[in-house]
Amino acid sequence: FWDRFFDHYLQFPMQKIVLDNLRPEPDRDPFGVAQATSEIVQAYGHLEGALADGWLPGPGFSMADCAAVPALFYATTVVPLDGRYPRIEAY
Repeated sequence: FWDRFFDHYLQFPMQKIVLDNLRPEPDRDPFGVAQATSEIVQAYGHLEGALADGWLPGPGFSMADCAAVPALFYATTVVPLDGRYPRIEAY
């Protein structure tokens, strides 16, 4: 579940935002970027609740945590946490 979660709900929308920034100004898609940003924020909310035990999906480190690292690194670059998600920041 978690590797798919990070691919679909963090990596994919993050790529939309990055690719939009690479386009010439007239070809940019502000609606698509707003939608992708909203998807990332929703994923942050879900992840914040799931990190109650400190790791995914429970008290021990797992492959799910390995999937989280690159997705969160890049997603937080385009949609910063800004202190709103203390569990994710601690993670």
